[in-house]
Amino acid sequence: MLNSKALALILFVSYLIPQTVFAAGLEKTVTWSGRYAGIAGAAVSSVVGGESLYFNPAGLAGTQGTEVSGNFTAIFPQFQGPLQPGNPTQQFTGDRSFKPSFGVFVSHTFENKISIGAGAYAAGGTKAVFSNIDLTNGAIAGYNYNIKSDLSLVEYSLGAAYEILDGLRVGAAYRILTVSGSIGTIVKVPALGASGAAGATYDGLSATNYNGIRLGAEYSPKDAHWGIGAMYRNEVDFSANGTMTAAIFAPGSPTTGPAPVNVTNALPYELALAGHYDITPDVLRVFLEYDFINYNVDQTVGVSGSTTGPAALGSPAVNGANIAQGWNNESIIRIGGQYVLNPSWVFRVGYAYTSQVTPSSDPNSTFTPPGIGTTLLLGAGWNVCPSTSIDGAIEYSFVSGTGNGNATPFSSGSFSANDYSFHTGATYRF
Repeated sequence: MLNSKALALILFVSYLIPQTVFAAGLEKTVTWSGRYAGIAGAAVSSVVGGESLYFNPAGLAGTQGTEVSGNFTAIFPQFQGPLQPGNPTQQFTGDRSFKPSFGVFVSHTFENKISIGAGAYAAGGTKAVFSNIDLTNGAIAGYNYNIKSDLSLVEYSLGAAYEILDGLRVGAAYRILTVSGSIGTIVKVPALGASGAAGATYDGLSATNYNGIRLGAEYSPKDAHWGIGAMYRNEVDFSANGTMTAAIFAPGSPTTGPAPVNVTNALPYELALAGHYDITPDVLRVFLEYDFINYNVDQTVGVSGSTTGPAALGSPAVNGANIAQGWNNESIIRIGGQYVLNPSWVFRVGYAYTSQVTPSSDPNSTFTPPGIGTTLLLGAGWNVCPSTSIDGAIEYSFVSGTGNGNATPFSSGSFSANDYSFHTGATYRF
């Protein structure tokens, strides 16, 4: 049975670990999971246990008794692109830093084939930081600013599943989405003329939405060596409140604020279809999955807020400005392979193709570059004993492209991003 200590552990770990990722849209193509990262996250047809709350809630019905699992991923992202208005050829390299992600779960199956689970996990986010950048190209001595996009999306989930007949499982999960983070960007200051601008930071952003669901089904006939699965996640909007500060591009201009600010966006709906097939029964299995995410719903990051510049400059209004996205719908193709060497060791390989989400007309150095994403993974699992397994995978992801738009100060030039990730996980059954 689920108990208070297990639930407390889930909540405690989720508050300890900040979730920041190299993103495609608002989500990393492979978020976490020591076990399923190795097959590029192509888990919708085969996932079992508590991690099903994220991949496909039908897999809860595959829990063996009571199961506790924990996953930790170390991500090392870095972005490159233009930052200075009017100078698209100047390339800046952002910080490469250690960013953790996680997933913790507990699940239980009853004798009547009904299963339940609870968990908390990193659902998405974006992390690109360019520290101490001279945005004036030397025109104003000592003026440096941090340009960044740092949003963290965490979900808390409760779910249930039922095995209708041998091999056919259905499940549903309830999701609570929390959003936190900060954004640093450039905004125009019309009162100071055509060249008037300021560095604006929206800090302490926070929002919670209670309207999330996830539905899923799996089917793998008894004694068959294949399976299929489907998963649906609904759209969840968020409206995050925080504070705004700004520094006008002018000699000696102090930082103004803080003032209230509101930032709006959405985590779109997703539909995933997957299958797996044993080329050699119980030894060599291949996985294939297609994910569709409706990122076309995210056309702008809505920003509402204002502060006032210094009296020495005429107390101009500095208004928070919407950030152009214009994103396209996302398609992800995941291909994975698994080789069972012996009862103790399993080896995995994965590849993921991610379609271009950011259009060339609206790129931004702090969002995913306007290009096709590639993710490569190698993984392994060790069954320590019948009750305990340990899994891990290493990952390299990259994307690059060229922007040719005029919607933001960063819309022209070359953009790129890459990350190295190390996925780990452990499962205990009792």
